[in-house]
Amino acid sequence: MLRRMAYVFVALLSVALPLGAQELRGIVARDSSGAPAAGVLIEAVGGADRARVGTTLTDARGYFILPLPADVPVAVRALRVGFRPSEFGRFTLGAGETRSERFVLTGDA
Repeated sequence: MLRRMAYVFVALLSVALPLGAQELRGIVARDSSGAPAAGVLIEAVGGADRARVGTTLTDARGYFILPLPADVPVAVRALRVGFRPSEFGRFTLGAGETRSERFVLTGDA
């Protein structure tokens, strides 16, 4: 009986504590005026080989959501025609963490 209750408890606990996703959210501006940059490829690379671990595009308002693996240091960069590639730094998100950032693209190509 006690063992059955333990199984039920573990099953309920696993349903009650869903795994959260890690997300880097943000807005990308074309310049310091804050004009939104639509259609920017946001890319996260990590590890010694700098393998791609996530990508997304900004929407018409320059907004993006980039799911990332937990506890993995990644570099985030932006690519858009007409602009030089921009790297925005390194991020490490813990399990279930969401972080918001504002990025500005680097000058014209």
